[in-house]
Amino acid sequence: MVITRNPEAAWTEIEGSVFILSLVNGRYYELKGVGSYLWRALDEPMDRSALASRVAARYTVSFEQCEADLDRFIDSLKAVQLVSETAA
Repeated sequence: MVITRNPEAAWTEIEGSVFILSLVNGRYYELKGVGSYLWRALDEPMDRSALASRVAARYTVSFEQCEADLDRFIDSLKAVQLVSETAA
């Protein structure tokens, strides 16, 4: 499955944090740390496995732990329609 940012999510980065305005629901979101890294990594659509590999390498965490944490994070972004997931 390929993860893609919702084009109706306007965002900017300020001092390492990512601020997102959802044009779908009118709400603001802030991502810090690993969350902001993940958001920036989605400049291009990417599958969960590739994203987990990137994060595991950057933050020196096991791939398995990274995958589990990433699943929860992506699911939370999907729940508020900031990203979508489609078949590759």
